[in-house]
Amino acid sequence: MKRAIITGVSRGLGKALAETCLDQGWNVLGIGRSTDIQSGGFDFEERDLSEQIEFNFLDAYLDGATEILLINNAGILGEVRRISDQEETDIRKVFEVNFLAAVELSHALLKARRPEQKVSIVNISSGAGRRAIPSWAAYGSSKAALDHFSLILQEEENEKGSNTRIHSLAPGVVDTGMQEQIRKVSPEDFSAVDNFHQLKETNSLRQAEDVAQNLLKRLSDGTLEVVDRLS
Repeated sequence: MKRAIITGVSRGLGKALAETCLDQGWNVLGIGRSTDIQSGGFDFEERDLSEQIEFNFLDAYLDGATEILLINNAGILGEVRRISDQEETDIRKVFEVNFLAAVELSHALLKARRPEQKVSIVNISSGAGRRAIPSWAAYGSSKAALDHFSLILQEEENEKGSNTRIHSLAPGVVDTGMQEQIRKVSPEDFSAVDNFHQLKETNSLRQAEDVAQNLLKRLSDGTLEVVDRLS
């Protein structure tokens, strides 16, 4: 039995990932603040990932699974503004959702899994974590941390000889609510905002459903690197 755990399933990429997994025969446990997914094989745990969470529900959910997939998708952009111009930085909350929740959920899963269970963990990263983008200090830094955590975690699992595979994947610019948030920022606060308007106007944004299908295909055929991106 294949069981997936996906965070941030309320909308956007997380919802698309959950629905695609369901279509491909996975049972899915969604974690987030809300959902409108109603499907056989879908369970939901209402949680706010900016708060400390106990993941003690994993033991029962993973019982009997032969293959386990965790997708740490939940993420927030935070305030898009230069650090020196922010009245009070929200970098702590951004790290709690984008990085710490992923670390803690990954830890809980690895403690709960059995040695015979095949495990894959996919952390949804960003190109913003791999290059310096002014006004995105919190978001970019949290994604860079996620990349590095993934590299270390895979090395640790290799040392143990486990069958766990870790990936940190930048999906590209996806047409989600986060993009709407970016486009509302003034050029005075975000010098690259015109680039995001152009991506929308030229229909250059990726669709969440296509990204979800591509991700699962590459996971299935074994072509995902530890730190990777969707081309």
